[in-house]
Amino acid sequence: MVNTLLPLATRLFRKSALMPDLINDFIGLDTEYKLASGSTKRRIHLDGAASPLVMKTAIDARDALLPHYSNSHSFSHASAHVCSQAHTWAKQTILDTCGADEQYSLVSLGNGTTGVMNNIARRLTKRASEKPIVLVSAMEHHANDLPHREQTALVNAEVIHIPLVGESAQQGEIDLVALEALLKEHPGRVNYVSFSGVSNVTGIVNPVAEIVALAHQYDALAVLDAAQSAAHMSLNIAEYDVDFVAFSGHKVYCAGSPGILIAKSELLAHYPSDEVGGGVVERVDYDSVDYLNSYPQREQAGTKDILGIYSLAKVMAALQGYGLDKVQAHGVELWQYAAEQLASIQGLVVYGQTEQTRLGALSFNIEDVDHGLVAAVLSDYFGIAVRNECFCAHPYVSSMVKEALWDLDLDSVPEEQQAAMINRKRGMVRASFSLYNTRDDVDALCSALREIVANKESFEKEYDISELGEYRHKSFVVEFTL
Repeated sequence: MVNTLLPLATRLFRKSALMPDLINDFIGLDTEYKLASGSTKRRIHLDGAASPLVMKTAIDARDALLPHYSNSHSFSHASAHVCSQAHTWAKQTILDTCGADEQYSLVSLGNGTTGVMNNIARRLTKRASEKPIVLVSAMEHHANDLPHREQTALVNAEVIHIPLVGESAQQGEIDLVALEALLKEHPGRVNYVSFSGVSNVTGIVNPVAEIVALAHQYDALAVLDAAQSAAHMSLNIAEYDVDFVAFSGHKVYCAGSPGILIAKSELLAHYPSDEVGGGVVERVDYDSVDYLNSYPQREQAGTKDILGIYSLAKVMAALQGYGLDKVQAHGVELWQYAAEQLASIQGLVVYGQTEQTRLGALSFNIEDVDHGLVAAVLSDYFGIAVRNECFCAHPYVSSMVKEALWDLDLDSVPEEQQAAMINRKRGMVRASFSLYNTRDDVDALCSALREIVANKESFEKEYDISELGEYRHKSFVVEFTL
């Protein structure tokens, strides 16, 4: 009997063809907005560290699978067969793209990297009685800090933050000497070391292989937050021997896709998830339940986001086909070009050690110009999308701007206005670069910043300031036209 599903499977699961113009394969590159000046201008998107534009490949993948959409966990009819295969293919493709070999499994979870990190922190509390110390780097996003704090507090364990190289505004990568000192100080008692591959604030690239090796040398596990690195470089998971990896599909040009957990299968089995439900059982009656003993099947409770993970796999395959080395080279070169151009702007400081390899996020402030004003004017008058404040990394940002806050002259500010003044200064502006960004985008940013510096007082008159330091234009609002 001929299997009529095979031609369909071949079309659905083949890797995307190499696209020479992949850099232009994004939705929203031509989006235009009306500006406060009354003119209309193409938006320049420099906010990829939060959520980049969506690759057309992701939408094409969803459109291809939608006519066959059904639940997985079954081969009882053709659509279920296709979607189950799509789910399996997608997981293996993502594993391959991330450099994970046969010892690793993939689990998709909701709430992006945040959901994955909460899942990891919960399952690893099972080790806390013998290993009550968790080491988390001092540059982390709240998603890779607060879950560890909350879970360790429940079992009387402790989170210790790993220092960074350098000081204040010029902090750099994770300090390997300090990390080893902490591991030696708590011999055999460190549960795991959790850290980012790339900072979401400064774009600093951490030495992943060396950090993992140090953790293992002192009998600790290594947890990698790859939220800011998965879209920019090869993760080399097996080569670096990482134990747990977390990232969000929406950070990899695929809005609406799930959080991804990649972990060694033996660790998943030894420290199982507390999430249960349909799809993870052999048999259930009113008095007992027999769970699956196979992994990652035991981790797949409930209906997974088949469309999301399938489209993410297609995007990651396209990036691999384009060349992850080219993707990384583009990110590094563009970040360096931006830093060089920004250095010529009067009073502008770029945060973090500039001599290190960096990509993605670049955060800065301009002397005597509030970060809220800079971000608002860039959007309202120049059509440039950046982000400001603390980027869900309050401790890290605060550690870099604290000296500027100490230098504030509050003596002439009424007491009831001092808190608002501090809020206006506690933060940064972040421009973050993605695969679709170019030198022209950087040049447009720098030109706009020079105009802001030259016309600060004029721009300030056009805005009201909230107690939280938010700048709202007095007469202009973005039109909602969907």
